[in-house]
Amino acid sequence: LDKVLDGRIPYAVAPPAVLGAPPAAAAADAPAAESDADSDWQVDDGDYQSEEEDAEYADKVAQGDLVGVFGETRLGPGSGSIASRKRQAKAIKKMEAEKVEASM
Repeated sequence: LDKVLDGRIPYAVAPPAVLGAPPAAAAADAPAAESDADSDWQVDDGDYQSEEEDAEYADKVAQGDLVGVFGETRLGPGSGSIASRKRQAKAIKKMEAEKVEASM
């Protein structure tokens, strides 16, 4: 058995012979009283039309920014390390200083 599980000996099992109706067909033949009364999985929604997509969301998805669609910021590897946070703080201070200088 260990050799079979390790893949050293090829092993295959034939599928079981069909003995009557498959389980899905048997469940479909069940009386309606047995099914869940509030279940709507059989509702015909052929005339349903989904809402229009926002162009902003469609652009983000097309660019591969699925995280941005949900309002989150994309984080890269190491984005939470101490050195990374220090670099980010320096960059933010530098951008704020440039804004102040540009407004003067």
